[in-house]
Amino acid sequence: MKNIYYDYQTNNKTFLDMYSHLKKLGITNNNFFLIILNKDLVGVDPFNENLSTSQKIEIIEECRLNYWYFLREVIRFNYSSSIDIKPYILNSANLAFNFCVDMNMNIFYESPSVETGKTTSVIARLLWEYMFALNSKCTMSNSTFNNVKLSLEYIKKYKSMLPIYIRDSDNIDIATSRFVINKLNANCIKVIPVASSETSASNLGRGVFGRVFLDEFAFTPFNKLLYKAMCPYIAEFRLRDTNNRHNYTPSGIIIATMPADIADDTALFAYQLEQEAVKFDESWYDISYENLQQLIEKNTLEISFVLIRFNYKDLGLDKEWFESRCKDFNNDYKSIQRETLLNWDNCN
Repeated sequence: MKNIYYDYQTNNKTFLDMYSHLKKLGITNNNFFLIILNKDLVGVDPFNENLSTSQKIEIIEECRLNYWYFLREVIRFNYSSSIDIKPYILNSANLAFNFCVDMNMNIFYESPSVETGKTTSVIARLLWEYMFALNSKCTMSNSTFNNVKLSLEYIKKYKSMLPIYIRDSDNIDIATSRFVINKLNANCIKVIPVASSETSASNLGRGVFGRVFLDEFAFTPFNKLLYKAMCPYIAEFRLRDTNNRHNYTPSGIIIATMPADIADDTALFAYQLEQEAVKFDESWYDISYENLQQLIEKNTLEISFVLIRFNYKDLGLDKEWFESRCKDFNNDYKSIQRETLLNWDNCN
């Protein structure tokens, strides 16, 4: 087994801040996201144009074996403009998400609209799985077909922002507006349209397995029928391939959504799933995988979910940030309740 090292010299300050945060909480496993397998890469900038061929090969291999390195050092986003390019911003919510998704847990993800929020964090994970995981088959849906196609375009976009020797290491993609296939490893991501009827929802869900991303689920038409149609195939895949977690084969459902009005049946079903999920706690970082599975599987649902739900205060954001967000929403009460405070309408 290779030695494991930790990079306390990373230039990504948000990862060092998270290390300090967990240490203050008394978490023993407080540095797992600083892991680096090849200590020769400490202090090496993956974007340096003067890297040697051997360094480039080492960086690609580190990305393949070490998801945290990919997040911490390699992926880039332009959050507010085409020139505002930044590294991954780690916070309590997306750390919890990445910790759970790396163990192929089913996730119900709620978080305020912030940099590296829900959708961006999921897209970063799906991009890594597409490029480096084994037998990765991903299906995405959203509340509108345009939105889910846009998510696929974001995956292509963020891939294009990687260093050229990394983004070209998986050969040329076969890509359309509805799917992308990695010619080297046959990994693929496809999008499915929005159901127009109960029958089409059931048909769209049948045969779906592997990684499934259901974005804005509380607003997706016929979400209950779509989900129920998917469940048997996803459960069978996970049961058949019990080694998924260990061989980097992605599986499981990721539901990401803002709260909605539960007077609507679509939102009500999403809310019911959220209420049945087991809420994530930062103490989980010190609990073994086997014990976490036992804790989660006490859930009575057909497929057990982990609820990752952090409000703006949990993310270390202050009153000034909240007031700024209120202005962004023109002080609209419902929008503030949903998008910032994560409250479901008509919920006592």
